[in-house]
Amino acid sequence: MNKLRIVALGDFASVTSNLFAYHFLPDGKENNDQILLVDCGLGFVQDDTPETKLVGPDVDYLVKRKNKIAGLVLTHGHEDHIGALPEVLIQLGVNFPIWASKLTAAMAQIKLDEARISQKIKILAPGQSLSLGGFKLYPIGVTHSLPGTFHFLIETPIGSFYHGTDFKFDLNPPDGIFSELGEIARLSRKPVLALLSDCLGAEKKGYSPSETILNEMFDQEIKKAKGRVFITAISSNFYRWQQALKASAEYGRKVALIGYSIRKNVKIASEQGYVQLNRKQLVDDRKIKNIPDNKLTLLIAGGMAQVGSSLAKVAAGKHKIKVKKTDKFIFSSPDYIPGTSAAINNLINNLVEQGAEVVYEDLGEELHVSGHGSRQELALLINLVSAKYLLPIGGEWRHRRQYGLLASQMGYLPNQILLPKAGAFPTFWENGQVDFNFQLGLNPKPLNR
Repeated sequence: MNKLRIVALGDFASVTSNLFAYHFLPDGKENNDQILLVDCGLGFVQDDTPETKLVGPDVDYLVKRKNKIAGLVLTHGHEDHIGALPEVLIQLGVNFPIWASKLTAAMAQIKLDEARISQKIKILAPGQSLSLGGFKLYPIGVTHSLPGTFHFLIETPIGSFYHGTDFKFDLNPPDGIFSELGEIARLSRKPVLALLSDCLGAEKKGYSPSETILNEMFDQEIKKAKGRVFITAISSNFYRWQQALKASAEYGRKVALIGYSIRKNVKIASEQGYVQLNRKQLVDDRKIKNIPDNKLTLLIAGGMAQVGSSLAKVAAGKHKIKVKKTDKFIFSSPDYIPGTSAAINNLINNLVEQGAEVVYEDLGEELHVSGHGSRQELALLINLVSAKYLLPIGGEWRHRRQYGLLASQMGYLPNQILLPKAGAFPTFWENGQVDFNFQLGLNPKPLNR
Protein backbone atom coordinates (compact mmCIF):
# COMPACT_ATOMS: atom_id res chain seq x y z
CA MET A 1 0.00 0.00 0.00
CA ASN A 2 1.30 3.48 -0.88
CA LYS A 3 2.23 5.78 1.96
CA LEU A 4 3.68 9.22 2.65
CA ARG A 5 5.97 10.05 5.54
CA ILE A 6 6.43 13.62 6.81
CA VAL A 7 9.78 14.21 8.50
CA ALA A 8 10.43 17.54 10.26
CA LEU A 9 14.23 17.71 10.15
CA GLY A 10 14.21 20.59 12.61
CA ASP A 11 11.65 18.69 14.77
CA PHE A 12 7.90 19.31 14.96
CA ALA A 13 8.23 20.99 18.37
CA SER A 14 10.60 23.68 17.11
CA VAL A 15 9.84 27.31 16.30
CA THR A 16 12.88 27.63 14.03
CA SER A 17 15.13 25.44 11.81
CA ASN A 18 12.17 24.67 9.55
CA LEU A 19 12.80 21.93 7.00
CA PHE A 20 10.04 19.46 6.12
CA ALA A 21 10.41 16.39 3.94
CA TYR A 22 7.31 14.89 2.30
CA HIS A 23 8.54 11.38 1.46
CA PHE A 24 6.27 9.36 -0.82
CA LEU A 25 6.88 5.60 -0.78
CA PRO A 26 5.04 3.56 -3.45
CA ASP A 27 3.79 0.25 -2.09
CA GLY A 28 5.22 1.30 1.27
CA LYS A 29 8.83 0.65 0.21
CA GLU A 30 11.81 2.85 -0.62
CA ASN A 31 11.66 1.92 -4.27
CA ASN A 32 10.87 4.59 -6.85
CA ASP A 33 10.20 6.87 -3.90
CA GLN A 34 10.32 10.68 -4.08
CA ILE A 35 10.88 13.50 -1.61
CA LEU A 36 9.51 17.03 -1.66
CA LEU A 37 11.20 19.57 0.62
CA VAL A 38 9.55 22.63 2.13
CA ASP A 39 11.80 25.37 3.59
CA CYS A 40 15.39 25.25 4.80
CA GLY A 41 15.84 27.43 7.88
CA LEU A 42 18.23 28.00 10.75
CA GLY A 43 17.58 28.48 14.45
CA PHE A 44 19.30 29.37 17.70
CA VAL A 45 20.93 27.12 20.27
CA GLN A 46 18.74 27.20 23.37
CA ASP A 47 21.06 27.95 26.27
CA ASP A 48 21.74 30.83 28.65
CA THR A 49 24.96 32.13 27.10
CA PRO A 50 25.21 35.89 26.48
CA GLU A 51 25.57 35.37 22.72
CA THR A 52 23.20 33.73 20.27
CA LYS A 53 24.57 30.69 18.43
CA LEU A 54 23.16 29.48 15.13
CA VAL A 55 22.09 25.93 14.39
CA GLY A 56 20.73 24.23 11.27
CA PRO A 57 18.49 21.19 10.68
CA ASP A 58 19.83 17.64 10.69
CA VAL A 59 19.83 16.50 7.05
CA ASP A 60 21.38 13.03 7.48
CA TYR A 61 18.01 11.57 6.47
CA LEU A 62 18.27 13.44 3.17
CA VAL A 63 21.94 12.76 2.52
CA LYS A 64 21.14 9.05 2.41
CA ARG A 65 18.31 9.71 -0.05
CA LYS A 66 19.56 12.79 -1.90
CA ASN A 67 18.85 11.38 -5.36
CA LYS A 68 15.19 10.98 -4.41
CA ILE A 69 14.61 14.73 -3.93
CA ALA A 70 12.17 16.07 -6.53
CA GLY A 71 12.52 19.70 -5.47
CA LEU A 72 12.33 22.33 -2.75
CA VAL A 73 9.81 25.13 -2.23
CA LEU A 74 10.35 28.08 0.12
CA THR A 75 7.39 29.62 1.92
CA HIS A 76 8.96 33.02 2.73
CA GLY A 77 12.22 34.85 3.31
CA HIS A 78 12.74 34.77 7.07
CA GLU A 79 15.99 33.23 8.25
CA ASP A 80 14.26 30.38 10.06
CA HIS A 81 12.91 29.30 6.66
CA ILE A 82 15.78 30.07 4.23
CA GLY A 83 18.84 30.72 6.40
CA ALA A 84 20.44 27.25 6.24
CA LEU A 85 20.05 26.88 2.48
CA PRO A 86 23.77 27.20 1.55
CA GLU A 87 24.97 24.71 4.16
CA VAL A 88 22.24 22.17 3.34
CA LEU A 89 22.84 22.34 -0.41
CA ILE A 90 26.56 21.83 0.13
CA GLN A 91 25.88 18.83 2.39
CA LEU A 92 23.52 17.26 -0.13
CA GLY A 93 25.76 17.92 -3.10
CA VAL A 94 23.01 17.41 -5.71
CA ASN A 95 21.00 19.78 -7.86
CA PHE A 96 17.22 19.86 -7.70
CA PRO A 97 14.81 22.68 -8.58
CA ILE A 98 14.14 25.34 -5.93
CA TRP A 99 11.06 27.55 -6.21
CA ALA A 100 9.86 30.60 -4.26
CA SER A 101 7.93 33.85 -4.62
CA LYS A 102 9.77 36.68 -6.36
CA LEU A 103 10.80 38.35 -3.11
CA THR A 104 11.76 35.14 -1.32
CA ALA A 105 13.75 34.00 -4.36
CA ALA A 106 15.72 37.26 -4.39
CA MET A 107 16.56 36.95 -0.69
CA ALA A 108 17.58 33.30 -0.97
CA GLN A 109 19.54 33.83 -4.19
CA ILE A 110 21.89 36.26 -2.48
CA LYS A 111 22.74 33.57 0.07
CA LEU A 112 23.61 31.10 -2.67
CA ASP A 113 25.64 33.69 -4.60
CA GLU A 114 27.62 34.61 -1.48
CA ALA A 115 28.33 30.91 -0.87
CA ARG A 116 29.39 30.58 -4.54
CA ILE A 117 26.66 28.09 -5.26
CA SER A 118 25.79 28.44 -8.94
CA GLN A 119 22.17 27.24 -8.72
CA LYS A 120 19.44 29.71 -9.65
CA ILE A 121 16.18 29.82 -7.70
CA LYS A 122 13.05 29.78 -9.85
CA ILE A 123 10.24 32.29 -9.33
CA LEU A 124 6.78 30.97 -8.56
CA ALA A 125 4.01 33.45 -9.31
CA PRO A 126 0.73 33.63 -7.36
CA GLY A 127 -1.84 31.35 -8.95
CA GLN A 128 0.81 29.31 -10.76
CA SER A 129 0.65 25.56 -10.10
CA LEU A 130 3.86 23.55 -9.99
CA SER A 131 4.65 19.89 -10.62
CA LEU A 132 7.70 18.36 -8.96
CA GLY A 133 7.91 14.63 -9.61
CA GLY A 134 4.72 13.05 -8.34
CA PHE A 135 3.80 16.15 -6.32
CA LYS A 136 1.60 19.01 -7.57
CA LEU A 137 1.69 22.26 -5.62
CA TYR A 138 -0.57 25.29 -5.52
CA PRO A 139 0.84 28.43 -3.86
CA ILE A 140 -1.53 30.55 -1.77
CA GLY A 141 -0.60 34.07 -0.77
CA VAL A 142 -1.02 34.86 2.94
CA THR A 143 -0.15 37.84 5.12
CA HIS A 144 2.77 37.61 7.54
CA SER A 145 5.39 40.08 8.79
CA LEU A 146 7.08 39.74 5.40
CA PRO A 147 5.60 40.14 1.90
CA GLY A 148 5.69 37.31 -0.59
CA THR A 149 4.65 34.60 1.89
CA PHE A 150 3.07 31.41 0.54
CA HIS A 151 1.11 28.50 1.93
CA PHE A 152 0.99 25.41 -0.28
CA LEU A 153 -1.72 22.92 -1.12
CA ILE A 154 0.29 19.80 -1.97
CA GLU A 155 -1.34 17.03 -3.98
CA THR A 156 0.38 13.65 -3.54
CA PRO A 157 -0.45 10.17 -4.85
CA ILE A 158 -2.13 9.32 -1.52
CA GLY A 159 -4.02 12.58 -0.94
CA SER A 160 -3.72 16.32 -0.43
CA PHE A 161 -1.84 18.14 2.32
CA TYR A 162 -2.06 21.82 3.26
CA HIS A 163 1.29 23.24 4.39
CA GLY A 164 0.35 26.33 6.37
CA THR A 165 3.49 27.69 7.96
CA ASP A 166 3.88 31.23 9.42
CA PHE A 167 0.84 33.41 8.76
CA LYS A 168 -1.74 35.79 10.11
CA PHE A 169 -4.89 37.12 8.47
CA ASP A 170 -4.10 40.84 8.51
CA LEU A 171 -7.24 42.76 7.52
CA ASN A 172 -5.28 46.00 7.07
CA PRO A 173 -1.96 44.89 5.55
CA PRO A 174 0.63 47.65 5.02
CA ASP A 175 1.07 46.76 1.34
CA GLY A 176 -2.65 46.31 0.69
CA ILE A 177 -2.20 42.67 -0.34
CA PHE A 178 -4.63 40.41 1.52
CA SER A 179 -4.53 36.71 2.30
CA GLU A 180 -6.16 34.64 -0.43
CA LEU A 181 -8.94 33.22 1.72
CA GLY A 182 -11.09 32.42 -1.29
CA GLU A 183 -8.26 30.44 -2.83
CA ILE A 184 -7.81 28.45 0.38
CA ALA A 185 -11.50 27.55 0.32
CA ARG A 186 -11.48 26.75 -3.40
CA LEU A 187 -8.45 24.45 -3.25
CA SER A 188 -9.82 22.74 -0.16
CA ARG A 189 -13.05 21.67 -1.86
CA LYS A 190 -11.33 18.39 -2.61
CA PRO A 191 -10.70 16.45 0.61
CA VAL A 192 -7.51 17.42 2.44
CA LEU A 193 -5.89 14.61 4.37
CA ALA A 194 -3.87 16.77 6.77
CA LEU A 195 -3.41 20.43 7.63
CA LEU A 196 0.05 21.38 8.86
CA SER A 197 -0.57 24.71 10.57
CA ASP A 198 1.48 27.40 12.26
CA CYS A 199 0.57 27.27 15.98
CA LEU A 200 2.87 29.84 17.61
CA GLY A 201 -0.05 32.15 18.40
CA ALA A 202 -2.32 29.44 19.82
CA GLU A 203 -2.05 30.82 23.36
CA LYS A 204 -3.49 34.21 22.36
CA LYS A 205 -7.20 34.94 22.05
CA GLY A 206 -8.78 36.82 19.19
CA TYR A 207 -6.84 38.06 16.17
CA SER A 208 -3.25 39.25 15.86
CA PRO A 209 -3.05 43.04 15.49
CA SER A 210 -2.24 44.51 12.10
CA GLU A 211 1.31 45.59 11.29
CA THR A 212 -0.05 49.09 10.67
CA ILE A 213 -0.75 49.76 14.36
CA LEU A 214 2.97 50.39 14.90
CA ASN A 215 2.88 53.56 12.80
CA GLU A 216 1.81 55.58 15.83
CA MET A 217 4.48 54.01 18.08
CA PHE A 218 7.30 55.01 15.73
CA ASP A 219 5.84 58.48 15.34
CA GLN A 220 5.64 59.07 19.11
CA GLU A 221 9.02 57.55 20.01
CA ILE A 222 10.89 59.47 17.35
CA LYS A 223 9.00 62.68 18.16
CA LYS A 224 10.06 62.46 21.85
CA ALA A 225 13.71 61.59 21.15
CA LYS A 226 16.29 64.25 22.06
CA GLY A 227 19.24 62.63 20.30
CA ARG A 228 19.98 59.83 17.89
CA VAL A 229 17.39 57.08 17.46
CA PHE A 230 18.57 53.52 16.85
CA ILE A 231 15.90 51.12 15.60
CA THR A 232 16.52 47.40 15.46
CA ALA A 233 14.29 44.62 14.18
CA ILE A 234 14.64 41.43 12.16
CA SER A 235 16.54 42.71 9.13
CA SER A 236 14.00 41.20 6.73
CA ASN A 237 11.05 42.98 8.35
CA PHE A 238 10.46 45.39 5.48
CA TYR A 239 7.24 46.73 6.93
CA ARG A 240 9.13 47.85 10.03
CA TRP A 241 11.82 49.65 8.05
CA GLN A 242 9.23 51.45 5.94
CA GLN A 243 7.45 52.63 9.09
CA ALA A 244 10.73 53.86 10.59
CA LEU A 245 11.68 55.70 7.39
CA LYS A 246 8.30 57.41 7.19
CA ALA A 247 8.31 58.54 10.84
CA SER A 248 11.90 59.77 10.56
CA ALA A 249 11.03 61.81 7.46
CA GLU A 250 8.10 63.35 9.35
CA TYR A 251 10.54 64.87 11.86
CA GLY A 252 13.25 65.84 9.40
CA ARG A 253 15.65 63.06 10.30
CA LYS A 254 18.26 61.61 8.00
CA VAL A 255 18.51 57.81 8.07
CA ALA A 256 21.63 55.62 8.01
CA LEU A 257 21.60 51.87 7.41
CA ILE A 258 24.03 50.19 9.80
CA GLY A 259 25.02 46.59 9.11
CA TYR A 260 25.36 44.40 6.05
CA SER A 261 22.05 42.55 6.46
CA ILE A 262 20.09 45.82 6.78
CA ARG A 263 21.67 47.30 3.66
CA LYS A 264 21.20 44.08 1.70
CA ASN A 265 17.55 43.55 2.64
CA VAL A 266 16.49 47.17 2.26
CA LYS A 267 18.09 47.18 -1.20
CA ILE A 268 16.10 44.06 -2.19
CA ALA A 269 12.87 45.49 -0.75
CA SER A 270 13.42 48.79 -2.53
CA GLU A 271 14.07 47.11 -5.88
CA GLN A 272 10.82 45.15 -5.55
CA GLY A 273 8.76 48.10 -4.38
CA TYR A 274 8.17 47.04 -0.77
CA VAL A 275 10.21 49.91 0.70
CA GLN A 276 10.06 53.42 -0.76
CA LEU A 277 13.47 55.01 -0.38
CA ASN A 278 14.11 58.73 -0.65
CA ARG A 279 17.77 58.93 -1.57
CA LYS A 280 17.93 62.45 -0.14
CA GLN A 281 16.90 61.06 3.25
CA LEU A 282 19.61 58.40 3.35
CA VAL A 283 23.06 59.24 4.63
CA ASP A 284 26.22 57.16 4.34
CA ASP A 285 27.28 55.75 7.71
CA ARG A 286 30.71 57.32 7.19
CA LYS A 287 29.13 60.79 7.22
CA ILE A 288 26.79 60.53 10.19
CA LYS A 289 29.16 62.57 12.34
CA ASN A 290 28.18 65.58 10.22
CA ILE A 291 24.48 65.20 11.10
CA PRO A 292 23.08 66.71 14.34
CA ASP A 293 22.09 63.93 16.75
CA ASN A 294 18.47 65.09 16.90
CA LYS A 295 18.23 64.81 13.13
CA LEU A 296 19.53 61.27 12.78
CA THR A 297 17.92 57.81 12.83
CA LEU A 298 19.99 54.66 12.50
CA LEU A 299 18.41 51.40 11.34
CA ILE A 300 20.74 48.81 12.79
CA ALA A 301 21.11 45.04 12.40
CA GLY A 302 21.32 42.72 15.40
CA GLY A 303 18.01 42.76 17.23
CA MET A 304 18.45 39.06 18.06
CA ALA A 305 21.90 39.80 19.55
CA GLN A 306 23.62 37.80 16.84
CA VAL A 307 27.35 37.36 17.33
CA GLY A 308 29.24 39.94 15.29
CA SER A 309 26.16 42.02 14.46
CA SER A 310 26.44 45.80 14.33
CA LEU A 311 24.24 46.29 17.39
CA ALA A 312 26.23 43.77 19.43
CA LYS A 313 29.43 45.63 18.51
CA VAL A 314 27.93 49.02 19.40
CA ALA A 315 26.77 47.73 22.80
CA ALA A 316 30.21 46.22 23.49
CA GLY A 317 32.06 49.40 22.47
CA LYS A 318 33.68 47.61 19.52
CA HIS A 319 32.03 49.66 16.75
CA LYS A 320 33.06 53.05 15.37
CA ILE A 321 29.65 54.29 16.55
CA LYS A 322 29.84 54.92 20.30
CA VAL A 323 26.87 55.02 22.66
CA LYS A 324 25.83 58.44 23.95
CA LYS A 325 23.59 59.19 26.93
CA THR A 326 21.19 61.07 24.64
CA ASP A 327 20.70 57.99 22.40
CA LYS A 328 17.43 56.10 22.22
CA PHE A 329 17.39 52.42 21.19
CA ILE A 330 14.08 50.92 20.06
CA PHE A 331 13.85 47.12 19.98
CA SER A 332 11.04 46.37 17.53
CA SER A 333 11.75 42.65 17.47
CA PRO A 334 9.84 39.47 18.35
CA ASP A 335 9.52 38.91 22.08
CA TYR A 336 9.70 35.15 21.65
CA ILE A 337 12.35 33.35 19.64
CA PRO A 338 13.81 30.41 21.58
CA GLY A 339 17.51 30.72 22.25
CA THR A 340 17.71 34.52 22.11
CA SER A 341 16.34 35.81 25.44
CA ALA A 342 19.55 35.75 27.49
CA ALA A 343 21.60 37.38 24.74
CA ILE A 344 19.01 40.11 24.10
CA ASN A 345 18.73 40.89 27.82
CA ASN A 346 22.52 41.12 28.00
CA LEU A 347 22.50 43.51 25.04
CA ILE A 348 19.87 45.75 26.64
CA ASN A 349 21.74 45.76 29.95
CA ASN A 350 24.95 46.88 28.23
CA LEU A 351 23.17 49.78 26.54
CA VAL A 352 21.36 50.87 29.71
CA GLU A 353 24.60 50.70 31.71
CA GLN A 354 26.14 53.16 29.25
CA GLY A 355 23.32 55.63 29.92
CA ALA A 356 21.23 55.19 26.79
CA GLU A 357 17.43 55.08 26.81
CA VAL A 358 16.25 51.65 25.70
CA VAL A 359 12.64 50.98 24.72
CA TYR A 360 11.71 47.30 24.65
CA GLU A 361 8.69 45.02 24.92
CA ASP A 362 8.86 44.32 28.66
CA LEU A 363 8.22 48.01 29.39
CA GLY A 364 4.66 47.55 28.16
CA GLU A 365 5.17 49.44 24.91
CA GLU A 366 3.56 48.11 21.71
CA LEU A 367 6.88 47.83 19.84
CA HIS A 368 6.24 44.69 17.84
CA VAL A 369 3.22 42.85 16.53
CA SER A 370 3.35 39.17 15.81
CA GLY A 371 3.38 37.83 12.30
CA HIS A 372 1.62 34.71 13.61
CA GLY A 373 -2.11 34.23 13.79
CA SER A 374 -3.90 34.07 17.14
CA ARG A 375 -6.63 31.58 18.01
CA GLN A 376 -9.36 33.05 15.79
CA GLU A 377 -7.09 33.03 12.74
CA LEU A 378 -5.99 29.48 13.45
CA ALA A 379 -9.64 28.45 13.81
CA LEU A 380 -10.52 30.16 10.53
CA LEU A 381 -7.80 28.25 8.69
CA ILE A 382 -8.98 24.98 10.25
CA ASN A 383 -12.53 25.69 9.07
CA LEU A 384 -11.48 26.71 5.56
CA VAL A 385 -9.29 23.66 4.99
CA SER A 386 -11.51 21.10 6.79
CA ALA A 387 -8.75 18.50 6.85
CA LYS A 388 -9.17 15.01 8.30
CA TYR A 389 -6.05 15.40 10.46
CA LEU A 390 -4.40 18.43 12.09
CA LEU A 391 -0.64 18.61 12.63
CA PRO A 392 0.53 21.83 14.38
CA ILE A 393 4.01 23.08 13.40
CA GLY A 394 6.21 26.10 14.11
CA GLY A 395 5.66 26.08 17.88
CA GLU A 396 6.94 24.44 21.04
CA TRP A 397 5.00 21.84 23.02
CA ARG A 398 2.96 24.44 24.91
CA HIS A 399 1.80 26.05 21.64
CA ARG A 400 0.98 22.67 20.09
CA ARG A 401 -0.98 21.70 23.18
CA GLN A 402 -3.09 24.87 23.02
CA TYR A 403 -3.67 24.31 19.31
CA GLY A 404 -4.89 20.81 20.14
CA LEU A 405 -7.32 22.18 22.76
CA LEU A 406 -8.63 24.69 20.21
CA ALA A 407 -9.17 21.90 17.68
CA SER A 408 -10.97 19.81 20.32
CA GLN A 409 -13.35 22.68 21.00
CA MET A 410 -14.05 22.78 17.25
CA GLY A 411 -15.09 19.13 17.23
CA TYR A 412 -11.91 17.31 16.25
CA LEU A 413 -11.38 13.97 17.97
CA PRO A 414 -8.13 13.14 19.80
CA ASN A 415 -6.99 10.73 17.08
CA GLN A 416 -7.35 13.51 14.48
CA ILE A 417 -5.02 15.91 16.33
CA LEU A 418 -1.46 14.75 15.74
CA LEU A 419 1.06 15.74 18.41
CA PRO A 420 4.06 13.48 17.80
CA LYS A 421 6.77 13.30 20.43
CA ALA A 422 10.39 14.11 19.64
CA GLY A 423 11.81 11.78 17.02
CA ALA A 424 8.43 10.36 15.95
CA PHE A 425 7.10 11.20 12.49
CA PRO A 426 3.71 10.50 10.93
CA THR A 427 3.19 8.07 8.09
CA PHE A 428 -0.03 8.55 6.13
CA TRP A 429 -1.44 5.57 4.21
CA GLU A 430 -3.59 5.73 1.11
CA ASN A 431 -6.50 4.19 3.04
CA GLY A 432 -6.57 7.38 5.17
CA GLN A 433 -4.91 5.92 8.27
CA VAL A 434 -1.86 7.34 10.05
CA ASP A 435 0.76 5.87 12.37
CA PHE A 436 3.95 6.97 14.13
CA ASN A 437 6.00 3.81 13.74
CA PHE A 438 8.86 5.65 12.03
CA GLN A 439 11.39 6.97 14.56
CA LEU A 440 14.46 9.11 13.88
CA GLY A 441 17.01 10.73 16.18
CA LEU A 442 17.81 14.31 15.17
CA ASN A 443 21.08 16.14 15.85
CA PRO A 444 20.94 19.84 14.93
CA LYS A 445 24.11 21.05 13.19
CA PRO A 446 25.99 24.14 14.46
CA LEU A 447 26.44 26.77 11.76
CA ASN A 448 29.88 28.35 11.95
CA ARG A 449 29.43 31.89 10.67
